[in-house]
Amino acid sequence: MNIAYTCKICKKHGITHHADDCPPTWVKSLAPMLTCDDCVDRRTEFLEAVSLIYNLCFKLVKLRNAHLNEPELREKARKIREALIAATKRYAEIMAKINHLSAPVWMEDFVDQLMGSPDKSGTILHTYIRLLKETTTAAT
Repeated sequence: MNIAYTCKICKKHGITHHADDCPPTWVKSLAPMLTCDDCVDRRTEFLEAVSLIYNLCFKLVKLRNAHLNEPELREKARKIREALIAATKRYAEIMAKINHLSAPVWMEDFVDQLMGSPDKSGTILHTYIRLLKETTTAAT
C-alpha cells in the first residue's frame, strides 16, 4: 500500500510503500517522521564527517597526554592536522550542500581552532554551523 508524506527536513512531498498488514495507526503515527532519500543521505554524510572530526580530536587529546619525545609528538600531530584539514573540508562541502550554497566555506582557522582546543570540538562545529547560517541568512 502507498502512503503520501512530506519530508520532515526539506518539506518535499513523496510516496512510500508499506506492508498491507501494517496497522493503520502505525502508518498515521510514522508518516510525519518520514524523510526523503536525499535528506537521509545528507544527514548520514554529515554524521560521518562529524564523527571523523571528533575521532581525530580525541586522538589529538590522547597524543598530548602521551609521554612522547618532541619529534615523535610533532610528526603525529602533523599527521592529525593533515587529516583534520581533509575532514573539515569535507564537512564544509557537506554543509554547503545542506544549506544550498554555491561553494563551501572553509578557512585554515577552522583547523587551527580544532588543533588548539580539540576538547572543544563540539562547540567549534556548532559555532561553524551557527555562523554559516547567520552568514547565509544575512546574504539573502
